[in-house]
Amino acid sequence: MEAALKKPLALLCLQLAALWPVWQWYAARWRDGSDDAVGLIALLTAIALLWFRSRHATKPITPHWLWPALAMCLYAVASLWLSPLPRAALALCALLITIRCCFTPRLSLGLIGLFLLSLPLLASLQFYLGFPLRLLVARPAAAMLRAAGLLVFSEGTALRWNELLIEIDAPCSGIKMLWAGSYLVCTLAVIYRLSWQRTLAAGALGLIVILLGNLWRATALFYLEAGLIKMPAWAHSAIGVAAFVVTALLLVALVRWLNHWPGSAGSVRDLSLDNPSTDPKAHAAEAQVAYAPRTAFALACLIVALLPLIPRNTPSPIAIGFSGWPTEFEGRALTALPLTERELRFAEGFPGKLGRFHDGTRELVIRWVTRETRMLHSAADCFQGLGYRITPLPLQNDADGKRWQSFTAQRNDERLRIRERIYETNGTPTNQSWSDVSAWYWQALLGRTKGAWWAVTIAETSAH
Repeated sequence: MEAALKKPLALLCLQLAALWPVWQWYAARWRDGSDDAVGLIALLTAIALLWFRSRHATKPITPHWLWPALAMCLYAVASLWLSPLPRAALALCALLITIRCCFTPRLSLGLIGLFLLSLPLLASLQFYLGFPLRLLVARPAAAMLRAAGLLVFSEGTALRWNELLIEIDAPCSGIKMLWAGSYLVCTLAVIYRLSWQRTLAAGALGLIVILLGNLWRATALFYLEAGLIKMPAWAHSAIGVAAFVVTALLLVALVRWLNHWPGSAGSVRDLSLDNPSTDPKAHAAEAQVAYAPRTAFALACLIVALLPLIPRNTPSPIAIGFSGWPTEFEGRALTALPLTERELRFAEGFPGKLGRFHDGTRELVIRWVTRETRMLHSAADCFQGLGYRITPLPLQNDADGKRWQSFTAQRNDERLRIRERIYETNGTPTNQSWSDVSAWYWQALLGRTKGAWWAVTIAETSAH
């Protein structure tokens, strides 16, 4: 045991094994397809850059286990109450601290950013930031259109021009551009060996560039959606690509400019965690007192590995105030269907109730929700996780003028048209409704709507 504790690689393997629940969750998220796999690009980039920099490092490393031990202790405590995504982020940080203190003399902020971007983030970013980003774009977009001579005003996340209301929908929130821009900035920061101060400056200024790029895209798309410019269907995607290309070029220019900004010679000032001296005599002295931190690190890893195996009593949410499922929807009688195994697993911790129905031609999934929750995610995530290819569609208005989020889901020869909507359960004509979960979540979180709510997803076969 004592011999194993003297080998840094053995302790790193111990840490990797101790974090097994994180890797299990990580693999499950990529395997179920509920999130885009772009994080793998960031992961491979980070590993390649880390290997390249470590391979060319000339400064010897004296392993220093105090910081890794503290990081694992922090993870052990926080893992008791953190949800999977922030828990995985904390695990990656703990792992990177070990790598920095024991294997490489430098660990740049850009590399840390790339490792964090490797997490399955897009669905969560869309849930939490989709609505705020659309709000952030709507008002300046309306101002730019008014400056161009159009009497356009913002209404929440929509743009009104005369009697026409054009919604800036979830796919146009700019989340993918935000992720891709962040990936580009982090990669360039590592390549140009920016100090952590300049990397932070690149991130802050890059965020402004990305937001401006998304603003330009939303403004340009208004002309298409309003019918002011007649162009083929592919023009919508082409404008998005053009906006990203321009944004990417500006980000490259920004990082290059920061790299050549006047300052002290040599911009490389990577994160330091007080790595001890590499002098041979100092190394011998430190080796005599290094056993305790190594032992503490090993014990922390053992605790982290065993914590998930301890049974916990998680009380199921109580559906107080539930008055029963509707017997009809949009004038059609509903027939209850049994929940699938996947839906039964999902319903175990869901704050409310989940039901599945058929009205003769369409299948409906109805969720009754008692509080704001991340578990009320978009149906697009579910269908993507089942292997369907998702194609967003414009917002739809039903016969009563209510707006629905819509998309097509295609798998092999099966093609479905999906629409979903969330609304308050009070049933009054003025009750609030939302066409996407991000907008609902923030309104509920801020107390601007009171539960409970109905979330209705309708799937019907589409010929084309």
